[in-house]
Formats: sequence, structure tokens, C-alpha cells
Amino acid sequence: MAMSKAQLRQWPWNNRPSARHVWYVKSQNIDACHRCDVLIHEAHTPAWLATRPETFRRFSTKYHTTTPELAKLALKAKPGLLIIYHHSSLSPEELFDDMLARYSGHFVVGRDLDVY
Repeated sequence: MAMSKAQLRQWPWNNRPSARHVWYVKSQNIDACHRCDVLIHEAHTPAWLATRPETFRRFSTKYHTTTPELAKLALKAKPGLLIIYHHSSLSPEELFDDMLARYSGHFVVGRDLDVY
């Protein structure tokens, strides 16, 4: 379920099993993130990626994450909050809607200067 800023302020962070904040890329460090409080991760939608040149798609496969990949990682990691960033020319709404169709945990699309 996605959360509004007001709901985030009410979130019982002290009820989480630990106070770890973890960044990771693809699946290399997924175990270190299990049940972390906040997971900050980049993502692109498959629809956006399909509009990019082939050279970029090959690069992206190696160095970026799609929303289906991120949903799978987040389902395994079970973060208290998933913050998605690096959404290129996507609108935040496009990224939000795509992720909402794939992931039922708490998430937001990060924006510059937001506080969580």
C-alpha cells in the first residue's frame, strides 16, 4: 500500500526489528536489507525502457532496475518503507501507478527535498 506524507509521520518506526538503512543494487545485497526500515532504490518502468535506444536498454539491463525487478526484490526484503527514485523522464504518477500494480508494500516516489 502506498503511503501519504501524513501517514508516514504516523508510522510506528520504533516497532521495526532494527534501525538499519540499506542501499542496494539488483540482488547482490538483498539479505543485508531484510526487514530494513527504509529501502531507497531506483527504478524504470518497462514501458519507458521500451522507448529507449537498444544501446541504452543493454546498459540499463546491467546497471538499472525495472519496476518488476524492484517489486520482486522488495517483496523479498520486506522494508518498512520503499522509496523509489531515478525515474528519468517518467512522471511520478506513471512510476507510482506501475509500481502499485506490482507491489503491495508501503512505498513512495521520492522527490528532491522530501523528508521521510
